[in-house]
Amino acid sequence: MRSKALLLSLALAALWLDGAEMAVRCVKGGCSNHQCFAVKEGEEPPATTCEWTPSYGCYEKFEQCEPQKDGACGFSNTPALDDCLKNPGKYGFTL
Repeated sequence: MRSKALLLSLALAALWLDGAEMAVRCVKGGCSNHQCFAVKEGEEPPATTCEWTPSYGCYEKFEQCEPQKDGACGFSNTPALDDCLKNPGKYGFTL
């Protein structure tokens, strides 16, 4: 099961600065590309610690980091991701 950190971005999909809307994009980030962040155009996602679990390979390969129904950036679930998370070895993701 995904943690809340993977379901919700650290920022909203729209940011406001002095009343002006800033362009924001959703991008994969983290050492293993296992998190989805909202970042302003021209900026990079925050740095994270480096760990690896087979599920991170599944997220990197099968998930789309995009705005969710609540407006926050997050990973969209797919049947391929569900299958990979149940059996990551089938896709070559092992420790």
